Amino acid sequence: MVVPKLKAKLEVSVSSLKTALEVADTCREEMQKNDRLAKEEQETLKTTLTKVMAERDQLVKEKVHSEAKEKSLANEVEKCQEFMLCINEERFYQGIQQAAFFHGVPSEDSRYDLEKDVVNNQLVSLGGAADHTMEDPQQIEATQPKQSVEDII
Repeated sequence: MVVPKLKAKLEVSVSSLKTALEVADTCREEMQKNDRLAKEEQETLKTTLTKVMAERDQLVKEKVHSEAKEKSLANEVEKCQEFMLCINEERFYQGIQQAAFFHGVPSEDSRYDLEKDVVNNQLVSLGGAADHTMEDPQQIEATQPKQSVEDII
């Protein structure tokens, strides 16, 4: 009787151990599966990180290029502004010279032509050739130095 009881206890113990081993195997398999998934996720994250870093590097290059281009364009704008200032200043002095040249000449006079420039106290057509038919209405000598704005005003 002791043997059948011991045998029953052993069978229960063996059965419990088998169940425990099956649970342990299931847990091990789950851990291995989770480990594989974690490694796959890690590889995916590494790939994504590599792509993001490559994009970042490209964006940094584009930013540097854009900043250089912006600086170049700013220099170009500054040069254009200086050029326009020079042209405006030149036209202003041209107007002053015309005003001095035509001072005293009635606007109805045939010699009065604002479409011509005054160069060396002579009227010059916009094409560049001097108009020798027009005498200086003020009889200003060609050797006289250029008048400043303050002198004219």
